[in-house]
Amino acid sequence: MQNNIYYKDLESNNKNDGYRNAQYYQNYNTQDFNNYYNQNTNNFPDGQENCNNNYEEEPVAFEKELRKSFIQKVFGILSAQLVLTFLICVISLSSSDFKHFQMKNKALLYLCMGITLIISITLFCFLNIARKVPINYFLCFLFTICKAYLVSYMCIFISPKIVLMALTMTCALVIGLTLYAFITKTDFTGFGHYLFIASLIMLVCGLFISFTNNKIIHVIYSGLGVLMFSIYLIYDVQLISGNYENKLDYDDYIIGSMILYIDIIMLFEHILNIMNSLNE
Repeated sequence: MQNNIYYKDLESNNKNDGYRNAQYYQNYNTQDFNNYYNQNTNNFPDGQENCNNNYEEEPVAFEKELRKSFIQKVFGILSAQLVLTFLICVISLSSSDFKHFQMKNKALLYLCMGITLIISITLFCFLNIARKVPINYFLCFLFTICKAYLVSYMCIFISPKIVLMALTMTCALVIGLTLYAFITKTDFTGFGHYLFIASLIMLVCGLFISFTNNKIIHVIYSGLGVLMFSIYLIYDVQLISGNYENKLDYDDYIIGSMILYIDIIMLFEHILNIMNSLNE
């Protein structure tokens, strides 16, 4: 009973207070309040006014720094791979003893083929291995040595002049495509499945073409290979740059350097094949 009386008194007091407040707000000039609010907000310090903006910009700036470091790391590893490949090719072309060693030991050639295939499957299919230091660096180094040996073996059967011309053309093409990949607004990162299908078609066709000696067919095949790996290079550079829909993770620096290295080597091999076929 006491509680009911208490709540009735409280309800009546609230109604009276509400009536008084309503009268107060009716007499209050809302325009004065808005002017007061605007005057005070304009007097806030710049640090307080931009606090939320700075809070939102800090993660973006931090992510840009991470991506920049990632790009530098990928291209640093790639540079080491290309320099090592170049040195092994120079040794093959300049040393007759090493050249004879390569010709006599074809088993080493097939061994390098097997190692490159196994390492590629291991790194691309098992990302935990590709991100684990130092085994990822060791596998990348071993892959580069074997791939460089395969490229050098290909070069010993071709004139050094043609090799130098193919190398120059490859460097010019790679630099131009890399700059285009960073500058263009066209997103190539969504073309991955199309490139994969094209790779399978090129692989099957290459197996049949290897049994033929028709120069025209070889030139056409290598020309299509140059086109495909040029698009692959743009695709992979955009994955590394991180400015498009799809991108590589910061821990995939070995994957990034490997895919760029493979693109450049395949471009060189197809250009070399075209130059050699045209000069025979």
